[in-house]
Amino acid sequence: MRRSINLNDAKMNYELIQILKKQIISGAASEYGSFDDYSEKDLQALVNFEEQILTNNGYKKPKDKDFKLKIYEIFGRQLDNSSDAKFIIMDISGKCEDELVFEPLTAQKKYLYVTKENNFITFFLPLPNIVDYLRLFPDLATYESEPITINKNEGHIKINQWKDIPNLAEERQKNVEALISRNKYLFNESRADFAWLKFNDKFFLESLVKNFGYVKDQQLLKFVFENNKSIEGLGKILWNEKCYGRVVFNKEVIKLIQESSTEKQEQYVDEITDYLIFESSNTASVLNDDFSKKAEILGKIAYYGEKTGKKIHKSSLCFRILIWDEEREKYEEEFRKSNYYNLPDFKELWKEAKTENEDAFLQNKSHERYSVELHENKQNASSDKDSQPKKKGFWRNLFR
Repeated sequence: MRRSINLNDAKMNYELIQILKKQIISGAASEYGSFDDYSEKDLQALVNFEEQILTNNGYKKPKDKDFKLKIYEIFGRQLDNSSDAKFIIMDISGKCEDELVFEPLTAQKKYLYVTKENNFITFFLPLPNIVDYLRLFPDLATYESEPITINKNEGHIKINQWKDIPNLAEERQKNVEALISRNKYLFNESRADFAWLKFNDKFFLESLVKNFGYVKDQQLLKFVFENNKSIEGLGKILWNEKCYGRVVFNKEVIKLIQESSTEKQEQYVDEITDYLIFESSNTASVLNDDFSKKAEILGKIAYYGEKTGKKIHKSSLCFRILIWDEEREKYEEEFRKSNYYNLPDFKELWKEAKTENEDAFLQNKSHERYSVELHENKQNASSDKDSQPKKKGFWRNLFR
């Protein structure tokens, strides 16, 4: 059971009440500008209140040095303690944000804020989303006694007030639980809070792996990997684009695959094959900006797919995807230039796959005919979003 707040700081109470009053008067309709005048003061009031929640519920504030290391390890962001800024901002989608803006959480804007003074992370919630304001400050009900109306082209519109939000109490409780569990899991290594997040905040856990590339926690990685349902999602687990153009291959995923049951490994080799054919024809991929990086990422994925297939005595198509790609010569040149990424037997497996596939296709169809067929299929997949290989086996049958 989470412990409630004991408000005993008069100065904090005054500031909290002033911000609450302003937010209540503005209403609860982001689509009509209710949140437009929110600023750093609103976020600071939220953080001050949340710090009490965390303290009352057993959160152990990390030392500055430890917190800084954790933020970099999990989110890939550097905390500059010499800066006067009290916060850094991170888009939950993983998109790099350098400009510090103060935008409350909406469906369109999902920014995580790191508070450098208090050493925790939070979404920028309007205070009524986390403060039981009518219980703590009953007099604030006065500011919701009259409806809020605005003038639009279609006339006067009545907009939502916080008291009108259905299930606000339940939503508020879940926000409190999420705040506590996210921070205690990430910075206090609480497995009990990780368990809560698995059942109640799957989106946040998935974003850690798929958007920020946090793969150091094997239990988290396993949870996200085993719950992934799409080929595109598999790619986000296998590699990540970090800030400032860094692209990182997540070898930790391979360890997880190779420690799985034989049945699971067979499934994963097939899914890797599907992903390779999808990504090699994905015209929207950031890997297309740098072919050497594309060759490294897809080459490593194909290599480990081949290695896993050999380990479980399963025929693998992974290198075949790249061998019969229209850019196969560029792939081979990049592999050679990079000394096959210093991976043992990469070169041998690549050559072996080339030989086997040359023999196989000489027996069944000409190189030219096959290349045209593959090129046409890839063009169709690239031009039609609905035809992208989201399901297992979509592309593999082309190679049988």
